[in-house]
This record gives sequence, C-alpha cells and structure tokens, in this order.
Amino acid sequence: MLFLGRIHHKKGLDPLLKAWSRVSRDFPNAVLVLAGPDFENTQKSLEILADELGIRQTVVFTGMLGEEMKWGALAAADFFILPSYSEGFSVAILEALALSLPVIISPQCNFPDVAEANCGVIANPDVAAIEGSLRDFLAAPKSVLREMGLRGEKLVSSRFTWQAIGRQMVDAYNWLRGGPKPTSMEVIP
Repeated sequence: MLFLGRIHHKKGLDPLLKAWSRVSRDFPNAVLVLAGPDFENTQKSLEILADELGIRQTVVFTGMLGEEMKWGALAAADFFILPSYSEGFSVAILEALALSLPVIISPQCNFPDVAEANCGVIANPDVAAIEGSLRDFLAAPKSVLREMGLRGEKLVSSRFTWQAIGRQMVDAYNWLRGGPKPTSMEVIP
C-alpha cells in the first residue's frame, strides 16, 4: 500500500503506523510505503515509532520521489492511503484514482465522491477505523480492488480532467446567461 505526500503528522501517519502494527502480522507479504518529503523532522519520529511497534521491516520510507519514480510507485501499489487530519483538494488522490488504484482516505480529505463512486473507503483517521479498512483491502480479492480502481479511473476521467472541467465551466457560463442550472453545480443560499 502507498502513502504519497508530505511526511507530516497532520497526514495521519501516527495512527496509520499503529493500525499497521495490528495488521501487518496477518499479512506478512504486505509492505507499507511512505513516499514524500520529510517536514519538521516527522520522518525520524515515525521511524522511532515503527521501531517501537516492531514493524520497521515492513515500512519503507522513500523520501521525495521524482516524477518517474512517483508514477512507478503508484503503478506498483495495490492501493493508496491518505488518513489525513486536514487536506485541501488532494492531487495525490486524483493521481491514484486516475491510475485505477482504490483509495482509503479520511473525511478530512474532502472527497465524498470516493464513497459515492465506490472507488474506495472513507475512514476516520483513528487507529481502529484505519485498521478495519486496511484489513478489508488486504483481504479483498484482487478482482474486487481492480473493480474499485476502475470506478475511480472513470470518476476522474468524467469529472476531473481538463476536458470535463472545461465542459462544466461552459455549462456554468450558459447558466449565468439564462440556460439550465448545471448538474455539476450546487447553489448554496
């Protein structure tokens, strides 16, 4: 499984490691890859935590990945995980979905489309919820994960490509000129 982003405590990496410590023994061939640049010396504290939990041999810290390596890591992963405490709009989630990876994300990732499209799971960024999601994904048949991933790829191609965004903008402008309200828009009073 792959986490791709800044190595920072706000990304929910502490509970991820704790959940992984509960799960890893039951899935001895699985590896948790934490890819991204270190912020505020977070990686060192996570390495210490992984050592204390006895899971260091199943956790890989890659550091910052260049473009080619990043795409290679996404292509090699079975699924993507981002149990963040706070996120804007995560490009990493879009990239994972675009490559047909199912995702485990937190509600704070602000991406309800994942649950609506059934291309992943939205789990609270706490140990129990992350553990349950990890177990479900690791125990799932590859075909189930593949189907989830394909739904994610379809979601991205239908809503988040430049072509799709351009269509939404045209619909919005037409609406402002008296046309029908676009289905892609929500009007908040």
